Amino acid sequence: MHWKIIRIVTLILLLCFVGFVLYNLYDSLTYAGHYPYPTIAGDVENWQDRFIVGVFFLWPFYCIPLIADIVLLIVSCIKIKAVNKNS
Repeated sequence: MHWKIIRIVTLILLLCFVGFVLYNLYDSLTYAGHYPYPTIAGDVENWQDRFIVGVFFLWPFYCIPLIADIVLLIVSCIKIKAVNKNS
């Protein structure tokens, strides 16, 4: 039963990550300000640069949890399949 909870939590975390990326894409596409503007990562010239800075500048902070989340999702799916097979 606990593997089902782990699978649900990992799916929620993956959906949050996809939502973060989609929100950042929407924000980059709808930006109405003036280009170029300076950021910590360098000058932003267009919406692609704005998207890359927004998503990949934070990559070190969510890379390891994202990898752990994917691994836990795979393990939980395998464990649930094994339990269902034995039942």
